[in-house]
Amino acid sequence: MPVILHRPRSYAALLLTCCLVGFAFFFSSYLRVPIVPLYATSLGATAVQVGAINAVFMLMAGLLSIPAGLLSDRVGRRNVLLGGMTLIAISAFILPYTTTPLQLIALYLLFGIGLAAFAPAMMSYVADLAPASHLGRAFGWYTIAVYLAMMLGPAAGGFLDGAFGPRFVFFLSGALALAMVPLTLLVLPAHPGEKPAPASRPALWPALVELADNRRYNLCLLVTLGGCFGFGMFLTFIPLHLHDLGEGAGRIGLVFAIQALTNVLSRLP
Repeated sequence: MPVILHRPRSYAALLLTCCLVGFAFFFSSYLRVPIVPLYATSLGATAVQVGAINAVFMLMAGLLSIPAGLLSDRVGRRNVLLGGMTLIAISAFILPYTTTPLQLIALYLLFGIGLAAFAPAMMSYVADLAPASHLGRAFGWYTIAVYLAMMLGPAAGGFLDGAFGPRFVFFLSGALALAMVPLTLLVLPAHPGEKPAPASRPALWPALVELADNRRYNLCLLVTLGGCFGFGMFLTFIPLHLHDLGEGAGRIGLVFAIQALTNVLSRLP
């Protein structure tokens, strides 16, 4: 007889599972952060091509976030979550077999699609399961889990690269992301709190037009774009700069860990 895993139905248990899945997802993704720029240069990538790798990733993650969020409204949060985690895992498993910078750029398009699918769907899932009186603290716990993963992932990736090499880190990244697929499928219900899916959904294009006409929303996007522009340069070129200074992957990962730690601590006040 197969063993049936009973799904937790309480708000606290579901939120804890979301925090665990979010932590594992971003930890596995950020394991690669200090390594991929160096790996790209080992394949002969120029500084422009290294920048293009992260650029296409962030471009896809940004452009597809709204469509992915709308898609999760139509087909369910969990389905989009599962798709995003699967794409991230596939991109990690293929990464060690890339042999040219152009292949890396193409692969990071897939990585960006996976992140675009996961991030808004999981945030929406947390919002769906949390009571209105606990929404702020639910987001607080989830974002703490995510930023702890962003802090620990690069440090662990740099250390493991120094000990076992980049291929090990890439396979570990894929394995962690893939391990969250059965956990999400078995533990997280399709509809948080047993809420039924709405009978009808708004059309996709009118929803996008409505967002495009919202000036305050567009200003928020512009401010976010400015912040992410600077962070994208940091993410891409700090590993190359530190490598030129003679630092190894472990030290590079430590720099990213300190940056993420200050990010977490500064959110408290």
